[in-house]
Amino acid sequence: MQRIPRLSCWISPLSAISQSFFGMLLVMLLAQSCKTTKPTTVFEQLPRDTSLMAFIPPAVDMKIKANDLLSIQVSSLNRELDEKFNSAAHPVQGYGNAPLVGFPVDADGQVQLHYLGKTKAGGLTLKEFAIQIEKGLEPYMKEPIVRVQFLSHKITVMGEVNRPQVVYMPVGQMTLFDALAAGGDLKEKGNWKDVMVIRDSSQVRLVKHINLESPDVFQSPWLYMQPNDIVYVKNRSDKLEKDERRRTLQTTLSLIATGVSLITILLTRVIN
Repeated sequence: MQRIPRLSCWISPLSAISQSFFGMLLVMLLAQSCKTTKPTTVFEQLPRDTSLMAFIPPAVDMKIKANDLLSIQVSSLNRELDEKFNSAAHPVQGYGNAPLVGFPVDADGQVQLHYLGKTKAGGLTLKEFAIQIEKGLEPYMKEPIVRVQFLSHKITVMGEVNRPQVVYMPVGQMTLFDALAAGGDLKEKGNWKDVMVIRDSSQVRLVKHINLESPDVFQSPWLYMQPNDIVYVKNRSDKLEKDERRRTLQTTLSLIATGVSLITILLTRVIN
C-alpha cells in the first residue's frame, strides 16, 4: 500500500512526458505531411531581360519528300470545279483507326492531280508547291487559292506527360515545347532536366538529352521537331526517392505515436 503512491508519483510525470512526446511527434508528422516540394520552373537558368531572338535558331521549311502524304485543298470562284479537284484525294491508312485522305507523293516525288496530271512536289516546300499548283490551275479556275499541308508527318510524345499521344505536324514546323504542350505538359514527376528526343537520321537512330531549364535549348538544332521524332519525358528519380523517404518517415512517426499513446493509456489504467 505504501508503494502505490510512489508508483503514482512516478507514473504521473511519465504520463505527462509521454503526452508531451506524443504531441511533439504529432506536430512532426503534420509538418512532414504538409511539406511541399519546390516546383520546377522551365527556363529557370535563363537570364532576366534576355532577348530570346538571340538564342532561337532560324526555322527551316521542310521539303516535300517521296512517300509523303499531302492534304491539298483548292478554293476558287467555281465551287463545282473545286469539289472535282478536292475529291481526287486518296484514302490511306493512318495512325489509329481513322484513314487519312490525301495525295500521296510517289517514289519519283510526283503527285497525281486533277487537271494537271503528275506534278513535281519533291524538293519543294509546302508554300512553293501551293504556288506551283495555283499557277497550273489558272487556265481552269478563276483566282484559285491552294493550301497544302503534311498528313504523314507526326511525332510521338510519351513518358511523364499528361496525355501521351501521336501528334501530327501539318505545317512542318513544330518546336519541342509545342510537342510537350500537345501532350498536356509534364506531370509533377516529369524531369525538366532530362527530356529525351529520339530521331531517325540516315538509317541511324540518334538520342539527345535536353535540359529545358537551360537557355541552351534555344540554340539547339533539336528545338524543332522532325517527322517521326519520339519525345520521351523521364521521371525525376530523386523526387520519387524523397517522396518514398517522406512516406516512410510518416509511417514510422505514426507507429511511434500510436505506441506512445497506447503505453500512456495502459499506464493510466494501471494507476487507476
